[in-house]
Order: sequence, then structure tokens, then C-alpha cells
Amino acid sequence: MGKVTFTETMVDSDSGNPGKMVVFKYAGTEDPVLKLDEVVSKYVGDAPYTEFVDVHMDNPWVRVIIIGMNEMKQKEFNPQVHSASA
Repeated sequence: MGKVTFTETMVDSDSGNPGKMVVFKYAGTEDPVLKLDEVVSKYVGDAPYTEFVDVHMDNPWVRVIIIGMNEMKQKEFNPQVHSASA
């Protein structure tokens, strides 16, 4: 039997209803795709969401979803100001 853990972060939105970014991780011997499909389905219920898949399709143990992505506050990217190390 495996274990699913998750981290969720609230994100400001233009609509006033905060969005969420959620990262699920699975550790165990069951099929990680089936297990995370089940967990995500239970988590989101009938709420619309966006799901991201590993670009190399080689990490089925992690699932990233965003709820309310279209309403999230946006700002223009400036590489001189914005970076991962900032």
C-alpha cells in the first residue's frame, strides 16, 4: 500500500476567489497513474482544473494541478527583475 502527499498554495485572482496550485506525490507499489487519477478526482470534485504532465513523460509519481488558472492575477515578465533565484 502506498502513500499520497500533497502541497497546496493559494494564488490571488482577479475574481476575488483564490486559485490553488497543488502538487501531489505518490510513493508505493501500486500503479502511480491510477492512484493519482483517483486522488485528483476526489480532490477537485466537479471544479474545473488544469493538469500538467512531466515534459519527458517519465515521472508518473508526481501530479501538478491548478484550479482557477484563468482568473489568476498576471504581470508582465521582465527577465531583469524576475528569476527563480529572486
